[in-house]
Amino acid sequence: MPLVISDLAIHEVAALPSAATSPSALLTYAGTVWFSDGTSWVNLGAAGSADWETITASQTAVSNVRYIMDNVATQELTIPASAQQGKIFALHARGADHRLVVNGNTIDHTGITPGNDILVDEGGTLVLAAVSTGVLRVINAANVSVAATAVNASDIVATKIGGATHNDLQSLLDLTSSAGHLDGGVITSGGSNLIDVSILKGLVRATDDDTSTLFPFEAPVEIGLSVPVNTIRYVYLDYNGGSPSVNVTATNDFNYRTQFPLGYVINEGGTLYIVNNPHRAGVSADRLAQQSNNHNAIAREDSLTALMLSSPSGLKVATTAGYVWHRQTRKLLAAVNTAETGTYDRYYRDGAGGWTKVSAQTDTTPTVYDNNTGTPVTLATGKWSTKWWYIDYQGRLAALDGWDFFDTQAQCVGAAQRPNSMPLRLQAGALFIGRTVQRSNETTISTIISAFSTRIQGMQAPVRITVGPTAPSNPVLYDLWIDTN
Repeated sequence: MPLVISDLAIHEVAALPSAATSPSALLTYAGTVWFSDGTSWVNLGAAGSADWETITASQTAVSNVRYIMDNVATQELTIPASAQQGKIFALHARGADHRLVVNGNTIDHTGITPGNDILVDEGGTLVLAAVSTGVLRVINAANVSVAATAVNASDIVATKIGGATHNDLQSLLDLTSSAGHLDGGVITSGGSNLIDVSILKGLVRATDDDTSTLFPFEAPVEIGLSVPVNTIRYVYLDYNGGSPSVNVTATNDFNYRTQFPLGYVINEGGTLYIVNNPHRAGVSADRLAQQSNNHNAIAREDSLTALMLSSPSGLKVATTAGYVWHRQTRKLLAAVNTAETGTYDRYYRDGAGGWTKVSAQTDTTPTVYDNNTGTPVTLATGKWSTKWWYIDYQGRLAALDGWDFFDTQAQCVGAAQRPNSMPLRLQAGALFIGRTVQRSNETTISTIISAFSTRIQGMQAPVRITVGPTAPSNPVLYDLWIDTN
């Protein structure tokens, strides 16, 4: 049971009032001391009896003893770390020398003000205090801090290992949330090339780093921010030395700590086009997760060499290694080479709405195409077809037979359409990586077209050019990227 310390003076009464309406009250009635626990009155016994004990100048609490502080002398009650049993009640009489000591942490008379109740658990840990305003404070014995104000987030600590310092509630907020919009901050037209922004509430940092304090704030209404004709202006919140304010700028460049965007406005010939799209606080990671989940079951991490399709020899295929993302998990897929130990699964339609799988293949099949009859159709000599290649999250290759054939290589490269349906396995989690083009009577793959553009960083508006011999029986094609500037 907890130790309860009440600062109420002992008053002699003719009759005990309701215990429910007098919580923590300590009264004398008919020569006996009574304490209200909020439900009933507890008889502490007669003054001077063994039922309760006046605290001396320095005393350590023991089990099953009820303590009381008077106004006479210096009094100090120490709660030891060992568990105490039974109900212990005490009175703080507001003397300047009256102190409560919990595991070496002292709460003197200034920490127990009229209206306060302080609870100490059986192990000697200060766990709860209710101040006169009715605000609850939660504290631990390693960080006793009593004041007549609301609890500070830095006072609430979590279990830590070793010398960790970021183990309080404020640090948790600072390190796991982010500056951004919470409510308001709506951009509207103010007329005559002007905009207004409503009251904004959010979180912001005072310094441009990832660990400083996040401050909840409310920024005032902004009226008449200018957006000149034929310009774009980005609307943003700035910490502004502790007085957060909304501003506009011509550059879309923010640090997302002491500043964050609320949207932008385009003034086209005097007509305002307003986009409200604020950077949200705290939920940014959640929104990014939703975005990745909704756009791709599996996504390739951008790289010049990742998961590039090739043909090492003959009708064999290979892919380079590369990272992929699935939801929020990053995974390295190993290189595959069917000229060595690698294989792929080949699919074609079964003619009844399903698919037929041919497992553990090493060579492509240039002599057939899929016409949805359940049996691949043999191509006439010299005809062209394509295979559509996928890789799943386990790094396994798969190919769909093409659904059409062509008379020339150029037609096959330019007009072949990727199948608009695929096996459930590929629907659920596979990445399209490219296609191969082959001629029915050839023993090598003629053309490989990757799904991923390989570009030199910094090039603008690239143009793709296919070059090769004009009339060979088996041309070799090259893809070049040039800078049109």
